[in-house]
Amino acid sequence: MADAVDQFADPTAAIDLEERIVDLVRAKDRAGLQRLAEQIDDKDASALTAIGNLFDAAQGTGSETDPDVARLALSLGPCHYANVLVREVAFVIAEDGTQTVERGGVVDVAGTDVDDLYAAMMRDCRRLKGLPEHEARIGRPDR
Repeated sequence: MADAVDQFADPTAAIDLEERIVDLVRAKDRAGLQRLAEQIDDKDASALTAIGNLFDAAQGTGSETDPDVARLALSLGPCHYANVLVREVAFVIAEDGTQTVERGGVVDVAGTDVDDLYAAMMRDCRRLKGLPEHEARIGRPDR
């Protein structure tokens, strides 16, 4: 689990994935989005599961009571959430029938708040890491 926490603490991974998603949405490349979702699943499934278990532990809904797990759960921050959420955006967009709309250079995903949650977590992550401000390309952080 600690490896998943370390892996998902890096904001550049989320930013790079955000760029790839936006490029595929703009190109209307549904097959490319589906391939990207499959690649994410292949590469990150175990880390996503581990982080999901930590989310549950942090909310008190998991069955884990191990103090080490609790400590890891409490160490999760906005960069972790942003990394998970941008992957969820890719999964949601790759689903057949999911609509995206681009307004003012920002991709919005119809029928979900995951895009706005991602934008808010990425904004907070960048601030905490001392990275320069940047306009969200997926979602709107202040909705």
